This record gives sequence, C-alpha cells and structure tokens, in this order.
Amino acid sequence: MTPRRIYGCLFVALVGTVACANESISDLGIDDDPTGGGKTGSGDAAAADGASSVLNDAGPAKPSGNNCGVGYRYCGGNKITGETDTLYECKGPGEPGVVEKCAMGCQINPVDIDDSCKGSRADSPVPGYVVTYAWGEKDSVYRLGYHTGDDYASPMGTPVVAVLNGTIGWSNDDGGDFGHWIALDASNGRTYVYCHLSERDVQVGDKVTVGQVLGKVGTTGFSTGPHLHFEDRPLGATTNDNTRKPTW
Repeated sequence: MTPRRIYGCLFVALVGTVACANESISDLGIDDDPTGGGKTGSGDAAAADGASSVLNDAGPAKPSGNNCGVGYRYCGGNKITGETDTLYECKGPGEPGVVEKCAMGCQINPVDIDDSCKGSRADSPVPGYVVTYAWGEKDSVYRLGYHTGDDYASPMGTPVVAVLNGTIGWSNDDGGDFGHWIALDASNGRTYVYCHLSERDVQVGDKVTVGQVLGKVGTTGFSTGPHLHFEDRPLGATTNDNTRKPTW
C-alpha cells in the first residue's frame, strides 16, 4: 500500500497562530485501498464496513459497500449493507445500486460468481419455443458422434434471452460451425452457449439479467435452417467436449 499524505491544522486562538502536522494514512493504520478485491475481500473488512453503516429513522441501514468489488452483484448483507432480499451491484467504493428486489429471496453464490435472486430463471432461451432436436441424439456427422446441445427451431430474427442472471463470456462471429455465438457465464456456475445467431446484442463483460435479449435466431455457421443451438458447458469451457443436457 502506497502511503498518502493527509494534513491536519489546529488554530490556536490565544496566540492567533495555526499549527499543522503531517501524517500518512498508513501511519494511522487506515486502509486506503477502496476496491475490496471483488468477491474475495476479507470478512473482517466486510464486518467493519457493516459496522459503519448509518441507521436512520426510516428503518434499515442505508446501502454502502466499501468492501465490494466494482462490477460484482451482491445480496444485501454480503459485502453490501442493505436489505437481505435485494440484489445490489457495486458501482464503486461505497456506491452500490439496486438491481432488483428478489421476490423469493437473494442467493449468495460462490466466490467470483455474482449473487442472484432465487428462483429467477427463464422457461426457454427462445421464449415461446420448445426443443425440436435434443441433446444426446447420435449422428456420425458430429465430431463427438452425438448432438451436444438442444435445438430450438424458430423464425429468423426471433429473440433469444438469458436463461439466468450472469456475465457475457464471449460474443463474436468466430464460432466456425456454430456461426455467430454468445456465451453466458451464469449465476449457477455454468456457461450457456447460444449458436447460429443472426444478431448479437451484448458484448464481452456485460452483466445481464434473466429474460434480457442477447441476440436473434439465425442460421450462421453449419446450419440447415433458422434455429438456436443451445449448449450447457462447465463454467468457462471453450470446447463442447463435456456438455450436458441443458438445465438451469
């Protein structure tokens, strides 16, 4: 930690003089690191932050978050003081903003995965459409000998949505056989891959919420017609060697 200098001055009324002294913040034992280091910040710092919250006559503590990692989402009480059934996003040191009030309560997730509202999930990655060709179907045309995702046949340009809250892991036109594609690193610790898109509406690092439109159905890459090919992979996986039947 690099010491910063602070200056204190004392006005001495009797002699009409001003006395000033220099001290570094580090000399005073004050931590001048405002970031808190994401979801891996110390519990002691979180407790200190909670202790400093201000109660008011209206009820609960005003939200604060000096120990939260900028860009992360937290349930109230997990590095963010505030309502425990509310999901907050850390905009900056001491600046949490409300994402949503969780109707079924807030779920504290593992380190490096955003917290999320319980029970928040979309019924389908293509609202109004169901699986038309399932994961696991055997066919020698596929590299692994079986179909590695669920297909949702739907008209060109149909919106595809986030099935869970999460962060966009990638969004590009470099999917090869998968065409234009997007990866959603979801709140449950899985990566969901949206393939053959005609349009991408999110960028790498974007925070997205359940039901948010990510792009549009297309037929880019190796495809016989407009549909979404939807894969469920281990978190961060860039290949489809270990997919499972999509669940969320």
